[in-house]
Amino acid sequence: PPEAVYLWSAFRRLSGRRSSSGFGPLAISWPEIDAFQRLTRSGLAPWEIEIIEMLDHLFLKTMANPNPESAPSE
Repeated sequence: PPEAVYLWSAFRRLSGRRSSSGFGPLAISWPEIDAFQRLTRSGLAPWEIEIIEMLDHLFLKTMANPNPESAPSE
């Protein structure tokens, strides 16, 4: 929704700077979120951070299995 565009933008900025383990992307860390808030002066509320964490979880899940149709059925 249009009201959440700023959260999507924050997630994309954080995601673009995420670390990698060599085996794939790592979750966005608390220190990265803290630094983002300080440097952008965004002051995200706890519920907004939760939304970014949910987006990050979905991103990592998708990266782990980019083609869910080809996965063996369970």
